[in-house]
Amino acid sequence: MFKVRMMIPVADNDGNTIDLAAVKPLLREVLELCGGYTVSPSNLQGAWLDGDKVYYDTMNALDVCCKPEDLDELRIIASMFANVCKQECIYWEQTEVEVHFVRPL
Repeated sequence: MFKVRMMIPVADNDGNTIDLAAVKPLLREVLELCGGYTVSPSNLQGAWLDGDKVYYDTMNALDVCCKPEDLDELRIIASMFANVCKQECIYWEQTEVEVHFVRPL
């Protein structure tokens, strides 16, 4: 099992707020592919340098656990997030994890 964290910006590079209606279908695809996700609306601040241009973003973290065989399809969805959010790329971090669901006694 892999945990993937994607940083989804709240605005495009021109400062326009991302239309939530455009993002919801992608979240639904993540849900159907992986069975669940967590969005942390923490308004994380970040910056990255591309040549001489500095990009500043406010982002929400999207955490997903998926099977190794679903990583390629999840990357395609991440690319779709980049298109919808008008981004050069989407930050992607993946870690191999062991996941358990602990039920009450």
